[in-house]
Amino acid sequence: MNCEIYVLGLLKFLDDKVVFSDTELEEINEAIQKELIGRKIFLEIRRNQAFESYHLAIDSLKKLYGLEIPLTKAIMHYYHHRVILYFKLRNIHSFKDLRSVRRQIMQLANDIIRGTIQESINTLVNKGKVNEAGKIEFFYTYPLILMSNAGKCEGNFLPFLTQISSLTFEIIEPALFKPTGNKLMVRISIPSTIICSKSKINQSTIRDVINAIYQHCLYEKKIIDVKRGDFENKLDESNLVKLWEHMLDTMGGRPIDISFAKLTHISYFLALIAIIISIISILLSLY
Repeated sequence: MNCEIYVLGLLKFLDDKVVFSDTELEEINEAIQKELIGRKIFLEIRRNQAFESYHLAIDSLKKLYGLEIPLTKAIMHYYHHRVILYFKLRNIHSFKDLRSVRRQIMQLANDIIRGTIQESINTLVNKGKVNEAGKIEFFYTYPLILMSNAGKCEGNFLPFLTQISSLTFEIIEPALFKPTGNKLMVRISIPSTIICSKSKINQSTIRDVINAIYQHCLYEKKIIDVKRGDFENKLDESNLVKLWEHMLDTMGGRPIDISFAKLTHISYFLALIAIIISIISILLSLY
């Protein structure tokens, strides 16, 4: 089953009003690349609009971090305040598998951000090559997990759905060339947001969800932590409620009524049986 994980990172600078110059960004990107090369996990760099995209060497990553997961692709995107790590995996068949993968991926992502981006920028600050206000004090991370071309999503990857349906809701993607749009099942929780789909998820939907997580979770979390003077890399329920409400309001989401769905399937099944019996009765009457 296809599994993609986006680890969304937000940097907390000494002064979050800092804006790096083009020269400073060039210094930062060169330092990050050197650090990745030094760790022997650098494969290549690609420029994707504003972001620098660092493609990482999978075999080296697995060896360096002792990974026991079916990782097939790893990319780190960086620009200014944001870091987005992308991981692609294969053969994930259950939520139990996914929990183990999520734990290892988050450890990997946090270490990469800490050891390459935070270390590189803070070293440049100490050398006077980057504005002192750009020193990284803290960073936040949160995973968005996509299970596409999935079979029975609710049973394999969305636990407790039948018992606590309020944890999950549906989004119907806009249909361009099909009668109906692709149905996505979304579960928002403190450890991660999981989206399941029986077909491929549109890039526009992924972009909208990523922006929603940044806007309604990570940025708000940082503002709250700055006000209280204490930092914690963990979202709370108030953040998740805002994300939930935003996605319901702007992306056409709706809570899943499990009981109604089951009754609907039963009704269709009984109606089909009734039709078959009627056809058999008509055929018998003819003889």
